[in-house]
Amino acid sequence: MGICAAALWTEFRPPSTVAHPFASQAIPAGSQLEDSLFAMRDLPPGLIPPVEITGRAQRDIEEGEPLTAGAIGSGVVSVPPDWWTLAIALGQDVNPGDHVRLVLRIEPETMIVDGIVVQSGKSGVDDFGFEQPTAVVAVPPDAASSVAIAVTDHRLTALVGVP
Repeated sequence: MGICAAALWTEFRPPSTVAHPFASQAIPAGSQLEDSLFAMRDLPPGLIPPVEITGRAQRDIEEGEPLTAGAIGSGVVSVPPDWWTLAIALGQDVNPGDHVRLVLRIEPETMIVDGIVVQSGKSGVDDFGFEQPTAVVAVPPDAASSVAIAVTDHRLTALVGVP
């Protein structure tokens, strides 16, 4: 009986490693994903969630970086239908689906607006010539004008995280 149990365990035990895709070269944001852009590497199970390699790179992916759901995909993010989108310099890299809290310094008071990153991987230059990561962010319709004004007047701070 013990030998049969050991044989069954050996035959049906969970794998000690799983194959996961890694970028085999730098992949610019917006690139269509092709087999030549990644290589499979063995990892312990559960270390990185599995991904389906479809669509485009949502942000720049460095050579050797594991492909994750936030870095690749169709770019479809669930956003309420009446929300507006605009490009915002966030000061840090974000992925589609990330939540942002926008702090607008509009006189006479501060306004807080929650948004959702729709697209990332773009880069701009700030007033001092430094590269500034930007993203397309969806915001509620009642706050869209105020957010646009705050972006234009450089009176916006973005907090990135999970609500």
